[in-house]
Amino acid sequence: MKLKTSNLPFVLVFISSLIPMACSLFNIPSIVTTPGLIFAAWGLSCLSLRDGRAVILSKHSAWAAFLAFLLLINIVTDRGFVILAAGGYILIFTFIFYDQLLTGVGASAQTIVSGISFLYKFYIMGMLVETVVIVLGKQPLLAELFNSVSSWKYKTYNPADVAHLIGLFSWEAGGLNSVLLGSQIAGMLSLFAFIWFIGTKYSGLGEIKVERSKLWSALSFAVLLIALNNTVFMMLVLAVIIYYLFIKQKQKLMFLIVMGLLFVSLYFLAAQGVLFGRTFSADNLVSANDVRGFSNGKELVGATRTELSLYIYFQPVLIWLSQDWLSKMIGVGAQYFRTTALDIPTDFGFFVDVVLKAGLIWAIIFVVTLLVICVPSLKLPKSGSAAQQQWARLRSINALISLLWLFSTLHYNQAMQNPPAIMLFALHLALVLYCDRRYRSLACNHEGKNCGQAGEGVRAI
Repeated sequence: MKLKTSNLPFVLVFISSLIPMACSLFNIPSIVTTPGLIFAAWGLSCLSLRDGRAVILSKHSAWAAFLAFLLLINIVTDRGFVILAAGGYILIFTFIFYDQLLTGVGASAQTIVSGISFLYKFYIMGMLVETVVIVLGKQPLLAELFNSVSSWKYKTYNPADVAHLIGLFSWEAGGLNSVLLGSQIAGMLSLFAFIWFIGTKYSGLGEIKVERSKLWSALSFAVLLIALNNTVFMMLVLAVIIYYLFIKQKQKLMFLIVMGLLFVSLYFLAAQGVLFGRTFSADNLVSANDVRGFSNGKELVGATRTELSLYIYFQPVLIWLSQDWLSKMIGVGAQYFRTTALDIPTDFGFFVDVVLKAGLIWAIIFVVTLLVICVPSLKLPKSGSAAQQQWARLRSINALISLLWLFSTLHYNQAMQNPPAIMLFALHLALVLYCDRRYRSLACNHEGKNCGQAGEGVRAI
């Protein structure tokens, strides 16, 4: 059976999800993976088109030229290709996937639901297997097996507060890594999976179904609890806020009461050291061993964990403020990190990888682009045909997940550093654009308006 071009994004993301373990197992340098995936995705697009032209250059030439101009500035000023690693790859994959989804009659709603569901089922199953291995006390075996010197490594220090609290993991065991082998990525994937399965189950997609959606919703929530950490918890809170204030827009008073009680409860648990004690604790003081990597480590000995966390988080901001105006605007570049004697913590992922490396100008362009794509797509229309509602709801779910991907960069920047995460993030963004196009096409047909090219390349449902 011939693979349709509109199905390629899901296949490419799945293949990319196998790369971290493969690179770690066979010691393949990770630096080559993202550019290689771009050429693969682009090449497959060209081969699948009858006229053989490169879609991304023909339809997005203005955007590509602007990106090339910014890259040229970086290269001329000896700053490298930092824009690509600061969100440029995400936008490139977004437009490639968007064009692939549009090819021919376009991807159907069932294709989208089935494709994304398959990906999240794969991630959840991988984390369930990893959970069993950790429960059996075999996590050191995973660390030994996936221990590349030039690529991803299995981490035994990921937080697992809830798993430790309920006695599922031993206190010596670390948290989940997932098949993507990243910090905090397991909790993020389980949260996105939970939102996806719950969203597609209860958002009224009509005949579009996910097999055993209740089971997968429960499994993804269970994994979410096991992999819960500070960042993922804040992402969960943000998801609830966005849902009630932007999507559902009902029961605001009850929502505020519940959220207030939740924050009070979590503050009490954190203050007592029951949850998130590694970050928020006034009693657990910093030792010399905790700050071995800092040039001013001696000054931090005896500080509280909260004070250390704040120092680590905001140190990149202070470094950025000390730069000249040109470096503030277009970034210090990758070379700066290789030559400076300063210790630059990476806990504030977005600021380090985007603002500090690529500059304030690119940071604003990247964030504004994502907000323009996602925020208007959150709200659901109050009227319209069943098909219109279907596409609007799919658009809303993908927009919510995309915004959470962006929010996740406020800590470890897996969204821009991990190739499968880059591609999954881009796929959700592409689906926001695609579902919005399908929705607008149906709205034009329903109202009898001439909407130009709103429905070009896709067939109305």
